[in-house]
Order: sequence, then structure tokens, then C-alpha cells
Amino acid sequence: MTGGRYTTRDDNRHAADWQQRAECRNYTEQFWFADDPRNVAQAVAICNECPVAQQCADAAIENMEMFGIWGGLTPRQLRQARSHKHRHKNDPQPAPPPTPSRRPAPCGTEAAYHRHRRNNEQACPGCTTAHADANRRRLDARQANRQQTNPTKEPTP
Repeated sequence: MTGGRYTTRDDNRHAADWQQRAECRNYTEQFWFADDPRNVAQAVAICNECPVAQQCADAAIENMEMFGIWGGLTPRQLRQARSHKHRHKNDPQPAPPPTPSRRPAPCGTEAAYHRHRRNNEQACPGCTTAHADANRRRLDARQANRQQTNPTKEPTP
């Protein structure tokens, strides 16, 4: 609804651009402030066909409009929208996804093998070989460590 404090039919100097395109410009202000449920339903239906209904509703919420149909919203819906906006105005914005600080490991390395696995991809042959080599080195190092901590008797010839 573009009547009320935004503009009058005689003075369009204060009307926003979107208000000039609003469907409600063809109706009297009383139509938008009627108490009869049939008129309310008709006003909402007109708003639903309006190309600028969203801007109208946003302006009504921002300007604390308490009465009338604005952007297809009834006074109760406007109160609910303002309440929701007020409750969530200080919510932190969701953090953007983290950007990688370095380039991903090239294929043919164990790190790339794990990247493939994290992404539910089949590892390429180079990454599979690198992973097998790394496992072999870890196993050999573990066995060497065990032999150093638990020396066994030397075999007799």
C-alpha cells in the first residue's frame, strides 16, 4: 500500500520509485485499511499480483506500519515479521567456507591419497602406490623400533 505517510495522490515528490509501479495506486486508501474480511482478502489478492509487493512489505516493516495491508501482509503478519527481524538482527552472519591456505597435495603422494579418500574418490594409481610405500616404511620403522627395545638372543649357527 503506497498511501499514508509515503505519498498522497496530489504530491508524488516523496514517493519511491517502486511506489510509482504499485498496483494499489489505483485504489483509495480506505480499501487497504478495511476491517471487513472480504475486503482484506481482496486487498491481499491484489498485492499478490503486484510487481513491487516485496519492496512494499519491506518498507512497512522498516517504517513500523501498524495498520492496513502492506505488500500482501496483514497487520498481524507485519508484527510477526518485525518481531522475527528484531530477534535475529544481531545474529552473526554465517562464516564463509574456509579457503585453503595452501595448494592441495599433488597426486602421487600419500597426502593426495587421503584427499581422494576424504572426497569419496577412488585414489589414482600414483597415490595408491605412494600410500602403500608409506605404509611399508611405517611398518619397517615399527619393526626396527621393536627390535631396539626388545633385543632377542642372537641366533646360534
